[in-house]
Amino acid sequence: MLTPLSGVAAELAELRLARLEVLANEIAERRERLAAALAGSHAALTAISGVGPLTAARLLGETVMYAAFHSAAAFAMASGVAPIPASSGNTQRVRLSCRGNRQLNRALFTVAFTQARCSAPARTYMERKRAEGKSWNEAMRCLKRHLADVVYRAMLEDRRVEDLDNIGDQPCDG
Repeated sequence: MLTPLSGVAAELAELRLARLEVLANEIAERRERLAAALAGSHAALTAISGVGPLTAARLLGETVMYAAFHSAAAFAMASGVAPIPASSGNTQRVRLSCRGNRQLNRALFTVAFTQARCSAPARTYMERKRAEGKSWNEAMRCLKRHLADVVYRAMLEDRRVEDLDNIGDQPCDG
């Protein structure tokens, strides 16, 4: 296998390659299990472009009590994607929030970055923001804020569907 190497170096390299293969198989297995678990109960969330099984699991894991958010704006604030005014004098601008759940923010960035590369509507949105004079980072911040609303609505829709499915499981008080 590793003909240029010999002795201990070859043995260590083969051990590392074997361990990498085991890890790759474990990752693939867990990804399949996540996809299967999310397919039935979180169809609206996983239907969003850029939300794969790992990102969906991160979003759901970080927002266990997402029904507790009273609005999409509260979800965006908790995610750290709500714009914060940072204007001074005649200069009108906003800045990125340093607060909020950084893991949730990263998951939204992953979705936004994927959509900015692969989704025509997101690319159009980014181009429109760039034409307004925003930098790429500012346009990405706007896209993440927009996607926070989309993700929040999808999670609420999944919750509503789950609640409807569970109605038949509850005993009748009649």
